[in-house]
Amino acid sequence: MSMNPFKKISEKLAHLPESKRVIALDLTRFLAMVMMIQGHTIAALVSPEHFNTELFPFNFWHFLRGFTAPVFLLVSGASHVFANKRLEDGTIPRTTNKKRIRMAVIIALIGYLYLFPANRLVDLPFIEPQYWIPFFQVNILQLIGVSLLMLLLVFNLTKNDRQLRKVSLIVAISITLLSPFVHQVNWFNYLLEPFGAYLSFEHGSIFSIFPYTAFLFYGVVLGTYLKGKTASERNTILVKYCAIAGVGFLALQYPLEWIYELIPFGINSIAKVNVSYVSMQMGGVLLGVSALTIIYAFTTKLSKLYILFGQRALYIYIIHLIFIYGTPWFPSIGKIYAKEFTLAESIIAAVIVEVLTLGSIYLYEKSVEIYPRTRKAYKISIGLVFAFLMLLGSPLMF
Repeated sequence: MSMNPFKKISEKLAHLPESKRVIALDLTRFLAMVMMIQGHTIAALVSPEHFNTELFPFNFWHFLRGFTAPVFLLVSGASHVFANKRLEDGTIPRTTNKKRIRMAVIIALIGYLYLFPANRLVDLPFIEPQYWIPFFQVNILQLIGVSLLMLLLVFNLTKNDRQLRKVSLIVAISITLLSPFVHQVNWFNYLLEPFGAYLSFEHGSIFSIFPYTAFLFYGVVLGTYLKGKTASERNTILVKYCAIAGVGFLALQYPLEWIYELIPFGINSIAKVNVSYVSMQMGGVLLGVSALTIIYAFTTKLSKLYILFGQRALYIYIIHLIFIYGTPWFPSIGKIYAKEFTLAESIIAAVIVEVLTLGSIYLYEKSVEIYPRTRKAYKISIGLVFAFLMLLGSPLMF
C-alpha cells in the first residue's frame, strides 16, 4: 500500500541536508528568473496577431508574469536577513554598510544604463528634454537598488531580528495600504523627474516603490522567522506556514477590495496598486514558495544548481536583457525583430535566450572556480568596454 503523500512529504522535509542557505528560496528565485526571461522574450518578439492577452491562455500567461517581480523581491528580502550579519552590540558593520550601498548603487546604475539617452558622455548636453523621460523610467533594477537602500536603513535603525521583523512588517503594511492613495498624486508637479518616477507610473515607470517595495519587506519578515532554525524546521515553515499565510492573503483580497471601494476619489483606478491585488499577489507568491519547497525536498540532487542560479539571479536578469534588447550602443533581436515573430518562433527564441543566459552564468562560475584570477579579469574587461563606450561611443550608432 502506498505511503500517504503528506506523510512522505513530512519525512522528506525532516531528512533534508543541513545548509546555511535556504535552498528552497534559491530555487524559487531561480524559477522566477526563468519565468521572467521567457516572459520578456515572448513579449518582445511575438506579433499581436498571434498573441492576444485578452484571450485564454494568453491572459493566464500574462497573469502569471505579474508574480515574477514580487517573488524576486520577497526572496531577496528574506536572503538579506541572512546576509547582513550584526556585531555583538546589534549594529551593522561599516564594511557591510559600504558593501550593501555599493551594490545597491551599481544595480540602480545598470538599470539606468539600459536606457542611456546618448551615444557618448559628451553628447549628453545636446539631448532634447523629451528623451530624458524614458531614461528616468524605473525598471526592476532601479527599484531593487533604492529598496535595498531603504532596507539597509531599517537594518541600521534596529538592533536585533525581533525589532527588524516588527519594523519591516509595519513598513510593508504601510506601503501596501498607502499605495492607492500615493498614486492619486501627480508627483511630477512637486518632484523632479528622477524622483517622481519612483512614485508614479504616469511617465512610463514599470515599477514603483508603492506597492512593490512592500514585497521586499514582507520577505524580511519571513527571513527573520527562518533565521536560526534548522534546515528541516525552515523547510517545514516554508511548506506549512507559507501555505496557510498564502490562503490568508488570498482570502483577504475580497474584504479589502470592498473596504477600499467605499473610499471616495476613485483610488482603485490603477489595478496593480490596489490593496486587494497586492494581497492576491502575496497569496500566490507564498503558495508558490510552499509548493517549490516540496519540489526541492524531492530534488535535492539539484541543490548545487539551485544555489548557483539563485545566487546569481541578478546577473541572470542583467544578461538576459542584453541578449533580448541589446544596449543603447548595440541592438539585439528584441529591437531588430520587435513584434515580428509567430508564437512558435518566439517560444524557440525564449528557449535559446534561456540557454545562452544560464550557460553564460554557468561558464563564468566554472571558469572562476578553476582559475580564480579570472574574476578580476572579467571585471577589468567589463570596465574597459564600458569606459570605451561612454567615452567614444559605438560605431553602430552613427
